[in-house]
Amino acid sequence: MSHKPIYRLKCGLQNYDWGKRGSDSLVARLAPEACGLDFEVDESKSYAEMWMGTHPKAPCTLYDHPNTSLASLLAIDTEYFLGPRTISKFPITSGKESNKRSPEIPYLFKVLSIAKALPLQAHPDKKLAEKLEITNQKGFVDANHKPEMALALGDFRGFVGFKPIKDILQVWEATPELREACGIEITARDADPIKSIVSSLLLRAQSEIEPFVRAVVDRLQTQNDAFSKLVLDVNSQYPGDVGVLVAPFLMNLVTLSKGEAVYIGADDAHAYLSGDIIECMAASDNVVNAAFVPPEDRDPRIFTEMLTYAPRPAETLGIPSTPYKGSTRGRTTAYDPPLAEFTVLHTSLDPHYSEEQLQPAPGPTTGIVLEGEVHITTAADKAGIYLKAGGVIFVAAAQKFQLHAVTRGPTEIFWSTVIV
Repeated sequence: MSHKPIYRLKCGLQNYDWGKRGSDSLVARLAPEACGLDFEVDESKSYAEMWMGTHPKAPCTLYDHPNTSLASLLAIDTEYFLGPRTISKFPITSGKESNKRSPEIPYLFKVLSIAKALPLQAHPDKKLAEKLEITNQKGFVDANHKPEMALALGDFRGFVGFKPIKDILQVWEATPELREACGIEITARDADPIKSIVSSLLLRAQSEIEPFVRAVVDRLQTQNDAFSKLVLDVNSQYPGDVGVLVAPFLMNLVTLSKGEAVYIGADDAHAYLSGDIIECMAASDNVVNAAFVPPEDRDPRIFTEMLTYAPRPAETLGIPSTPYKGSTRGRTTAYDPPLAEFTVLHTSLDPHYSEEQLQPAPGPTTGIVLEGEVHITTAADKAGIYLKAGGVIFVAAAQKFQLHAVTRGPTEIFWSTVIV
């Protein structure tokens, strides 16, 4: 049975309140091409995320046949669309009942537009995800882990992982409000001082923590340094929240410029703060929140038990870009995180270098145009697909495809693919 090798997709959006509002959001500006030309921006609404994948929470459909999901297309000939290596390496994890699980892409590809801090969160590893899916039916919709990477589309800030021990101990000594909120003694000789501090904070009632947050905020009001401004900024978003004591004081503040990326492993604490990013992760929406959300939406006990607590300097968390070996014309770079589910690619074209050809990948590829207009063709589909900014495409496994920039200005396309 023959199939088309490329399909234009229609994507789902998430309107979390931390997203940028209205046309300030990159997600909203991309939505007419990603979601349909009948999309209208509501300037009062937050547009936080665009999802490109098969995850049941916001699955893609075929753009020209919106009643047909991408997952149902994959089910017609799973080996053709996903490739035998992808099928064997990544078992299906989405869906509560195994006999109702549809074929899925092993990654979830997103665009995020962030106005304020996301929940302080972590994502479980596979063992914990499998357990939580069974024991916590409401909060966990799949049995997969969720390591992820964030690729900056401009200036980005986020809290990722914990600072080195020596830095945390310095903060501990310099911040009486933090010591009083914890109510414990900490020294360099303690076996796991980060876990002790974090657990002491997060396991207390929010009402007990608020006076200490107010006290440190009041003290820093008179300061004009960057750190004090950061604490005040976070508190202005979530006044009195325990996360104000955890994130700025104990965690790395990662700042990225356009084209830089950071990796967050399973069981690593993080809370993105601001910016527009491409995000990619293993196909999961499992999350454990501990702060910057209402108390009823937190799982502090699970959170404090699952974390790695591995202290690392911020500069060790980055993912470098390298020339992509599957690029014929040298216009595509690759970001390879330390997991097999995905590699993120960036193709950059302009009037002087308007052509690119990408060699077949063993697994499926998903792409989104961020700027310009591009014509994508394959040997089996010469007519191809034209995509403007916001247009999203699915490419079946083992397909070589050609890119031609249509506009005179710069053209940028981001991809996620499986190279196993």
